[in-house]
Amino acid sequence: SRRDAAESLALGRLMPTADKVRKHEESKIALVILEDHWFSFKEKPGQASNAPFLGGGCPMVDNLRSYRLNFYDASSLGHALQAASTVPEHRVILYVGAHGSRCRIGAANATNLMKKIAEFSRGIKKIEGIFLSSCLAAGHDPSMFEAMKGGTNWLFGYRASVDFLGSVQVEAAILKKMSALGSAEVEDEELVIGV
Repeated sequence: SRRDAAESLALGRLMPTADKVRKHEESKIALVILEDHWFSFKEKPGQASNAPFLGGGCPMVDNLRSYRLNFYDASSLGHALQAASTVPEHRVILYVGAHGSRCRIGAANATNLMKKIAEFSRGIKKIEGIFLSSCLAAGHDPSMFEAMKGGTNWLFGYRASVDFLGSVQVEAAILKKMSALGSAEVEDEELVIGV
């Protein structure tokens, strides 16, 4: 009938639009920024944070939204990750910022912290990539292996001491490139390494 033909034509016109909306929604990425305090209040009362740099750049990237949480040890990181599980985006990039050493990220044991992140990625919400903005911590291979057990596609970190401002600029540049990749593209190891 004419009515069925008109409905079919209308649905045919809506399908490409609905498909575009679905693809746009699936491309959105949550940048979950987890930071330990960088300095004691006595040392620097005006606490430094990379969150304003990274979060401030997100509105310039169409598919990226930032969320900020704090942690102080492995236990509080677990609570922060639980809060992060409520972000509406399906794709998640985790930024972990704290002073570091080969075995510690902030006040936490690096391996314990990375185990919590892997458990979260395996069981609650897959983490597509991790920025570990913590001097020397990426040089502790056992904890980095723990992080990757969660199915994370990539991890960026430092095996040496780095400058606070310089490191956030590098991280912002990598974040921009990584957020431009589609969800299937971040599965391609060679493409990710090329970024």
